[in-house]
Amino acid sequence: MLKFTKKICSIIMMLSIISSVYAQEICDNGIDDDNDGLIDMNDNDCECQGPVAFTLITGSICRSNLVLQLNDPEAIAYQWFKDGIAIPDENEFELILRESPGVEGIYNVVVFKDGDCFISEDYALTIPTYNVYLGEVAICDGDSYQFGNFSISTSGFFQNNSPAVDGCDSITSLDIVIEFPTIDHISETICEGTEYDFYGEIITSSGVYEKFIPTVDGCDSTVVLNLNTVNEVRATKEVTICEGENYEFGTISTQNPGTYETLIPNPNGCDSLFTITLDVLNKSFATLEAEICEGETFFYESLATEDEGLHELVYTNHVGCDSILQINLTILKSDIEYRDESICQGDTFEFEDISETTSGEYRTTLVNSFGCDSTIVINLAVGTEVIIDETIDICQGDNYDSYGITADTQGFYENRIPGSLGCDTIISIQLNVHQPSFSNTDAVICEGDIYDFHGIFASESDVYEVVLADQFGCDSTVTLNLEVESTQIGEAKETFCEGDLFVFMDLETYEEGVYEVNLTSEAGCDSIVRLELEMLPLNRETRYMTICEGDLFEYEDIISYEDGIFETYISNENGCDSLITIELNVLSPGDGFEIPDTIEVKLGEYLDIFPVLNDASLNAFIWYDQDLNVISESRDLEQYYTLNNTSVTLFAIDKGGCEFQETVYIRVDKDIDVYIPNVFTPTSKTDNNRFTIGYAPTVESIERVIIMDRWGELIYEASGIFNFQKYKGWDGTFKNEKVPDGVYTYMIDFKIIDGSTLKKTGTITIL
Repeated sequence: MLKFTKKICSIIMMLSIISSVYAQEICDNGIDDDNDGLIDMNDNDCECQGPVAFTLITGSICRSNLVLQLNDPEAIAYQWFKDGIAIPDENEFELILRESPGVEGIYNVVVFKDGDCFISEDYALTIPTYNVYLGEVAICDGDSYQFGNFSISTSGFFQNNSPAVDGCDSITSLDIVIEFPTIDHISETICEGTEYDFYGEIITSSGVYEKFIPTVDGCDSTVVLNLNTVNEVRATKEVTICEGENYEFGTISTQNPGTYETLIPNPNGCDSLFTITLDVLNKSFATLEAEICEGETFFYESLATEDEGLHELVYTNHVGCDSILQINLTILKSDIEYRDESICQGDTFEFEDISETTSGEYRTTLVNSFGCDSTIVINLAVGTEVIIDETIDICQGDNYDSYGITADTQGFYENRIPGSLGCDTIISIQLNVHQPSFSNTDAVICEGDIYDFHGIFASESDVYEVVLADQFGCDSTVTLNLEVESTQIGEAKETFCEGDLFVFMDLETYEEGVYEVNLTSEAGCDSIVRLELEMLPLNRETRYMTICEGDLFEYEDIISYEDGIFETYISNENGCDSLITIELNVLSPGDGFEIPDTIEVKLGEYLDIFPVLNDASLNAFIWYDQDLNVISESRDLEQYYTLNNTSVTLFAIDKGGCEFQETVYIRVDKDIDVYIPNVFTPTSKTDNNRFTIGYAPTVESIERVIIMDRWGELIYEASGIFNFQKYKGWDGTFKNEKVPDGVYTYMIDFKIIDGSTLKKTGTITIL
């Protein structure tokens, strides 16, 4: 509250009360208005009392009907002030304020009474704007949200202007989020004849069904049901049990034959109906007649007995029931028989298991007609009988004469000469007649050796013949083909590598020269080889190699990071080792170059990178992008263009062949510069008479411009603006008429050169 200590000035009033005229000081005008000798601030008459409360405050400035009132029945005059300055022509007990530029401020009124003045309380006037954020609103994909006069179906941030209760601007904003529907798949199985409740729909047959189910957020959720119907299972089963057993299956439990039914749940939850036909088998009996011989044991399955009579065995038959077998066993008696037999001396008597050559009593056992043992007793007598069986060998031209047999040809001859006791002398002769034989022998001896051929000592190549007696005493002519092998002398040339050991037969040497080597032929004879041996010299080569410091040198078995002299062996075209000497020099690299680690560039601008060379020996440069594509072979990378964050790498090589590599990371600043005015005057003669939009080169086009009044009504829309030079902007009219002065809301969508979209919203004031 502003408190006055001086009389309010700037007003001259002529007040007439009861035909009297009073002069009232007007303060702060630098004049002695009442001729009391004091000027303004020095005048005690300038002090007013207060503050005094308003008698009435009503209406709203936003509705242009705000009324401030101080009605004092004793008042002589009133003067209203704004920000301490008198308002011309406002001399009533009430002040009506209307919305206009500059209306905001501090208001009060001075009430003049008889001989004094009173000042009111201060009224601070502001034109409020109410900002209400509704938060985040989710809508389903394909739906729209009514926001004031707008129907919104895309996600983003939106504002809407509407008058508040007091008529002032109320800016309501919210964020729209799009919720997408979901699809759920379920599979179910029911039994034939039953029902499935699918969200209120009763289904009894197999198939694929769909339902749209509202979710918590109000969006549709599609549920796809794959329903399978399982038929009721019916089965018939025949079962056999033994007499006295109990059959159990499902709800069946019985010992009696018949037909029964029971329900068995299957894995799908549906009952299976089984029809059981039950058959009860009686016990079975069988009789077996069996015989054994006296002294034997009868074996049958688990039965072993020597007793005659009735025996019983119990079995389980093929259906699992008892089967009783009764065996009637009979014992058969044995008998004995005597026989006289004779053989000649030298013969063998054979009968069953009897094989004898001498006289005597022998026994054997046979099976009689009943299958039992029968004893046979043999009384054997032996007479004299001579058998001569010979093989005779004679030579061709000789004659055989013996045992009454005369022959000179090969063959088999027999003769029988009667003897005493009824046994003959039997003669069998196999006569073999042998022809003279001939054979050849080939032999090789070394020169100077002697070959012994059945008493003939031969030392020369020739054919020799000797007649000998064979194993049968017949003539056998043997012929010798003798070959004498002379000593061989040959020559050969060989090479070997220097430092290797040459080995040939019994020769071992590291030196070249001419050597004689003794060999042995296949016949075992000596052979002399004169060998001319040549030594191939070891190749020697020195190679000078360089690497950059930090690099690894690899050659054959040499691996090193450091300089030095190294040796290794490799095979040449002759198969000999070559000595390779490597003199390795490690080059110390220069200082390379320097480039920034990171560079920031605004979207749409070109980029230059100038490396600082620390080494004058750098003589080759290659720039690569992050995909290792060559983008420049110059030292400096100039006018490089990119829309997205990336990196580039510079490779440089010095005169020693050493490489240097550095990478620059490029960050693209996508803060888009656009200029959108917040006020313009359509009636102005200046350039500020249209709502035009300033843009940066990164803006490719304006996709859409819409302008709404405070009640959300669309009063201007433009889209697809590519030619900015021809676009003149909004002229502040709606339906060819100028819109009222005030605040309007805009929404603008910009398409950026990198393909993204920039959305801008705000307010524009028309004056």
